[in-house]
Amino acid sequence: MQNVISIAWTDTELSEIDQALSTLEARLANLIALTPDQVRGLTKMGDKSEAFCRQTVTVLSMNP
Repeated sequence: MQNVISIAWTDTELSEIDQALSTLEARLANLIALTPDQVRGLTKMGDKSEAFCRQTVTVLSMNP
């Protein structure tokens, strides 16, 4: 396989990326880990229910 991607980050870009990651980690700090049993107990969304929810959000945003 040929390596066709080459990225050279400047020190400023690396600093900005590091800051963005730090901010993201801070914002996600309150998330919790679920046990496998908890994950299995969650309601699943299929294609139809996802489409319904997206349409509902659209209608609600147009009719506050």
